[in-house]
Parts: sequence; C-alpha cells; structure tokens
Amino acid sequence: KAARAEFDAVLDAMAGATLPTVIDVGANTGASLLSALGEIAEELKSVGVRIGVMAVATAEPGALAELPKILSLSAQWAEKQFIVENRLHGAIDSRILEKFGQGAILSSIERQELDEEAARILQAGGLASIARLDAAALTKTYGVARAVRIKRDLIRARLAVMQAVRLAAEWLIE
Repeated sequence: KAARAEFDAVLDAMAGATLPTVIDVGANTGASLLSALGEIAEELKSVGVRIGVMAVATAEPGALAELPKILSLSAQWAEKQFIVENRLHGAIDSRILEKFGQGAILSSIERQELDEEAARILQAGGLASIARLDAAALTKTYGVARAVRIKRDLIRARLAVMQAVRLAAEWLIE
C-alpha cells in the first residue's frame, strides 16, 4: 500500500499547480514516478496540466541504461520529451541518442571542471545559490585568487546548465 501512495503528494501538487513547475528526481526514482504519473496522466491533462519529461543522460553505463526506460514510460502521455546529454563521463554515442531519443529534443552540457570548493558549494546549495554568493565572504575564506576562481567556475557551470535546459524552460512557460 505504501508503494502505491508514495508519490500521491507530488501528483496532487502537480494537479493543483498554478505556475509552471519542475519536479527533479534522480534516475532511480524517475521510473517509479513516471509509472505512477502514467496512471493518472489523462486526468491531469483533463484539468489543464501539461506534462513534459526531461531525461539527463551520461555515458556512464548504469545511468545510460535508464534513458530508454524513462523515455518509454512517458512516450504515450508526455507532451514533449527532452534529453540533456551530460558529458561528465564523455560524449554519448550519437547513434544511441538517435535510437532512444526519436522525437525528443536534444541538448548537451559539456563536462564542467570545477574547483573542489566550487563543486562542494554547488552540491550544497544547487544552481539557485550561485546568484546569492557573497564575494567578500568567499575572498575572506579562500583569498582573492581562489575566490574569483570558485565564483567564475560556478557562474560558468550555471550558465552551461541553463543553456542546456533552455528549450525545455521555454516550452514550460509558453
């Protein structure tokens, strides 16, 4: 019983959302959520909810194995599908993307080389925290050279992510 109700709060929130909404889940949760979503997709559409699915894929075999599953689970009811190729572990063979991504809108993000502390800050605060970085506090903690490097690394990484998801974001607010 608990497994069947696991995503009720998320699905109810989607049905009641008054603004474009993004639900970010990892690959392990993705398949379960998409299965639950598929069960009520028609009801959500009937109340005006538009559903798009973005799959972020890397060349790492375990992560890449989830891509066809995610796309297949959502193919019948997703209005749009997007694939972001995260080149963290190198580029994905274009034949694989073409095979699994038929009809999906493709984009990519290059591997980001981040200062170790920049990576920690990104993990702790996410992309939204980058705009709120306190340059003076960074300088006090790390010195001017490293603080500038950390901030630039984070700004560059945020821009790269924003560019990779731009088409999905534009679809979301159209």
